[in-house]
Amino acid sequence: MRAAAHRAKVIARRVMARWEMARRVITLAKAHLAAPAVDFDKRVMNTRYWRRDHRPEGNRFAEALTLNEAPLPDLADGEIRIRNVTLSMDAGTRMWLTDREEGYQPPLEIGSPMTGLVVGEVIASRAEDFKEGELVRAFGSWADISQVDALFSGAVTLDPSVAEKRAWVGPLGMNGWTALWGIEQTGAAKPGERVLVSAAAGATGILAGGPDITRFLTEKLGLAGAVDY
Repeated sequence: MRAAAHRAKVIARRVMARWEMARRVITLAKAHLAAPAVDFDKRVMNTRYWRRDHRPEGNRFAEALTLNEAPLPDLADGEIRIRNVTLSMDAGTRMWLTDREEGYQPPLEIGSPMTGLVVGEVIASRAEDFKEGELVRAFGSWADISQVDALFSGAVTLDPSVAEKRAWVGPLGMNGWTALWGIEQTGAAKPGERVLVSAAAGATGILAGGPDITRFLTEKLGLAGAVDY
């Protein structure tokens, strides 16, 4: 136990908290920590988390959050604990921090953990469809460990053979599915038609922004053209 606690502290020091609003994904952990051979349902665990303390003024979003530590509650039926390795900071994250009411989700409450998509390993489970050691994506907390209701958080198991785990909150995540649905269902694009995608400031369109990505789109993927504005 002492050795496991020491390893946990070492990993925790490596957790990154860099705020780069142009990037959607922050990787908090560089490597997985093997779960200690203990019963997580009976062990009191602490987790570090980012807490929303007030609404940001202007673009001073980082000052609106503070890093805190608190014990996790007992695991309830249907819940899972996820050791987060990747967090998603999407364009909508900024809106959730403000007091804007016109968005697709109401503002998040002051004093509660920051919320977002997470990718990580299940370290404890009381949900029938999720087992310890599985890689999952869910709406969790910006924290070392997310404890969520598997159903309400939209938790899904992921293919561990995908080397780049950040892809699960990017091209293989909600952004990728949004783009696919827009082309196949909403736009119903047909062979021979030309499609213009314009949303480079958003979470989905950001995948097509910047000179490097435009070259990738035209030279690697073979698109007819890409406009970087």
